Amino acid sequence: MSKIDWKVYNVWHTDKPVETIKSEEYLPLERLQKLVGGYIEIHRAGKTLFIVDEEGTLKAKKANPAFPAFVGTVITTQNGLEHYMRISQKDLQQQVDILNADEGFDPAAVAYNTVGAYILDGAYGGWRLCKITNTSGGQTDISSIRQTAKELYYTLTTIQKFKSSKWISGKQVQNGI
Repeated sequence: MSKIDWKVYNVWHTDKPVETIKSEEYLPLERLQKLVGGYIEIHRAGKTLFIVDEEGTLKAKKANPAFPAFVGTVITTQNGLEHYMRISQKDLQQQVDILNADEGFDPAAVAYNTVGAYILDGAYGGWRLCKITNTSGGQTDISSIRQTAKELYYTLTTIQKFKSSKWISGKQVQNGI
């Protein structure tokens, strides 16, 4: 696991973090609560996770100068995000779009009959990654079983990491060999 950078911003400083925590692991709930001064509330904007005191407004805390939409101390991170976030269909589709772009497809132009493109198949509360096999919309399952959104998200990010690594056919490529 790579290091997770947590940046802590409080209301007495402008736009610079007062503390940066580099951790090999996720911060425990108790530590996050101590840092924000109460029960935590988690917000996500793009690839940034914001952790704030859920009762900050009720406690009449000041607006945070770095993030005026929040009051009190704000903790941010951009890596290690998947552990905390709820995975939506939009998140899954973004990962499938990345996979399709890597295969040379324009994600905006992928339709039910784009042979070779990847698509999401959702039913019965589960998700599967499928590949379109013919112009009539036939598809084959890439992930053999239905998974939760979070499980499929991890599967998709693992596929991307594998494709971007230096492993080909089970052998690591070194020095172009």
